[in-house]
Amino acid sequence: MSATAILTVLGPVLLKSGAGILSRIVKNKFGEGPAKIVDLIAGQLNVEATPEAIVQKYEQSPHEVSAVIKAVEEDNMDQWALMFAAERDIIEIQHDTIRQEIAAKGLLTRIWRPFVGFMFGVNSTAVVGTVCLLALLGRDATILVMADVWPLITAVLTAMGSVTGYYVHSRTKEKITNATS
Repeated sequence: MSATAILTVLGPVLLKSGAGILSRIVKNKFGEGPAKIVDLIAGQLNVEATPEAIVQKYEQSPHEVSAVIKAVEEDNMDQWALMFAAERDIIEIQHDTIRQEIAAKGLLTRIWRPFVGFMFGVNSTAVVGTVCLLALLGRDATILVMADVWPLITAVLTAMGSVTGYYVHSRTKEKITNATS
């Protein structure tokens, strides 16, 4: 089961139970952490190792499940600390890469990520603007002809969006990490 599915199903129960550390591990999708949390809680409750089974048990007996969740959180603090440390190390590696690119001598190396982000915005706006303008002008035939190039446009915007997303996400994590440490 994916970490996103675990978060969607089990996240509210973890928060209601006051398990802040487990909630954060699930929310941030720390490696195998979310699946391990489900396994540990389900094992203690003697239910199937799925978020749905835990939630169903919670609906039947919220106090029992909350106590088990808190016990799992407290009894495994060393494991959770290792997960946070590993995640911190991964973030630091990403930040080092971006710092090295910013400090590089070559202009292209320094600006390629921000430039791709800028061009992603320009290209996205141009595509949406062109389609809207053609629709307003009643050029439906032209829009249909453009359908032949939609796979190419989609591929280019997806590639640019992934670079932009990685860069923005890494910079945001770097700023949060520096602000909280």
